[in-house]
Amino acid sequence: MIRPFLATVALALGATAVLAQADAIKERNQLMSALWREGLRPVAQIARGAEQYDRDVVAKSFDRMEQIAVRLPPLWPAGTIVEKPETRFYSAPRIWQNKADFDAKLAEMTAAIKANRERALAGPEGVQAAYKAVDDSCNACHEFYRLRAQ
Repeated sequence: MIRPFLATVALALGATAVLAQADAIKERNQLMSALWREGLRPVAQIARGAEQYDRDVVAKSFDRMEQIAVRLPPLWPAGTIVEKPETRFYSAPRIWQNKADFDAKLAEMTAAIKANRERALAGPEGVQAAYKAVDDSCNACHEFYRLRAQ
């Protein structure tokens, strides 16, 4: 009587772990996409001169980047390596080989977003410098820890 119960509990826990891993992968993909689309891209458009400076757009973009950045760190738990990516970009397995460095790069990105917010809000010249600083922090991580799907 107790064995079937324990087997059922074990299966349920296993299924929950698999679902949690899939959820982490899905959430990190959605958030990384939103970080660009809703956060950095509008700032990039202004910094590159494709859009006029709009303080409200810049503030909203930095708000969104900050909201996303704080949610990212726990989304790369052990066991969430993507074998067959379904997205354009995916996390490199070396993240889990050097998790401390990856976590440090996420922290640096979060710090760059916070440190450059006021500079970006100061005007068009500030947006250019702020965009470069935040983009450089993103690229520092992407260079080692992001892969493009074939």
